[in-house]
Amino acid sequence: MSSALTDIAKTALIKKPAKKRAFKLRIYCPPEKHEQRMFAKWLTYAGYIFIYVPNDTPLSAGKGSEQYRNAPNEGWRWDLQRRGMKSGFPDYLVFGTREVRHVKPLKIAIEMKRQDGGQISARQKQWHELLRLCGWQVAVCKGAQEAMNFVSQVDRETNS
Repeated sequence: MSSALTDIAKTALIKKPAKKRAFKLRIYCPPEKHEQRMFAKWLTYAGYIFIYVPNDTPLSAGKGSEQYRNAPNEGWRWDLQRRGMKSGFPDYLVFGTREVRHVKPLKIAIEMKRQDGGQISARQKQWHELLRLCGWQVAVCKGAQEAMNFVSQVDRETNS
């Protein structure tokens, strides 16, 4: 009797070695809104005329937009839609740069994504194609630095 109990006690007290998990180094990737703020600040200081289109708010309340899903009054969602807000439209439109007495025209549309992810929807692709047909330079930029590089490149090519 005692040998059976001691065997059970021994197996209960013996700890199995923990499984070793693979170590993954995670590099910080800022959220898209932080990248957008950085890009807007750069556009402002560089003297570009631009607008941010807040189409990531109520209309696109799908994945990733949990803060809008349980809004107490969703009447404003449909109000924005009736006033013309369209899902899939690019985040930024850059019209040109301010010079001393005139505006150097640019037609740039930028869809901003995170540095490590983000996919383009079918509606976004449709808008990009339409804007290209209208003569706009369109880019999907992963992060603020990529967007700054694109705007600078188009500015050099257009106004050289």
